Amino acid sequence: MLWFCAAATAANVFYMLVDPLGWYGAVEGIPDTGSFNPHYVRDIGGAYLTLAVMTAASARWLGNAVALPSAVALYPSTSSCMSGTSRRAVCRSII
Repeated sequence: MLWFCAAATAANVFYMLVDPLGWYGAVEGIPDTGSFNPHYVRDIGGAYLTLAVMTAASARWLGNAVALPSAVALYPSTSSCMSGTSRRAVCRSII
């Protein structure tokens, strides 16, 4: 399962870095957050690349199967609560 998550995240990263405008238009809700900024999309792509690598590392070294996925989960959970009005609303409903 971890290998699948790493591969799916890496595919998304590839799309973000190769065609940021295409990614921006393809992901539902992203255009509602503001105007297109290729630098921002590539920065987020770099962050998700880190997540893909950490997920693959946790699949490879299962002895660290608690620490690495915890670190992997930390970024999306905090970034979703800190960016975008609709995401903050979702986080408030969870908490």
